[in-house]
Amino acid sequence: MPRRSHRGFTLIELMIALAVAATMFAALILGLGALTGARARKAMGELGAAARSLYDTAALTGNTCRLVSSCPGTTRPSSLIAPSAPAAR
Repeated sequence: MPRRSHRGFTLIELMIALAVAATMFAALILGLGALTGARARKAMGELGAAARSLYDTAALTGNTCRLVSSCPGTTRPSSLIAPSAPAAR
C-alpha cells in the first residue's frame, strides 16, 4: 500500500506561527501606546506653558484672566486663554 503524504500544519508549526503573530501584535500595540503617551505629554506641556503665560500676563497687567479648555466633541468654547475684565482694586 503506497504511503500518502499528509498536507497541513503540525501542532508545533501552528503554535510557533501563533506565537510569532502574538509577538508582532504586542509590539504594534506597545508602539501605538508610546505614540499616544508622547502626544499626551506634549499636550500637557503646552497646557502648562499656556497657564504659566496666563499667570505672568495677569501678574504684569493687574487683570484677572480665565483659562478655558474644551474637549473634542463638546459644545463648549474652544479658546484656551480668554482675558476677562480688570480686577477691582
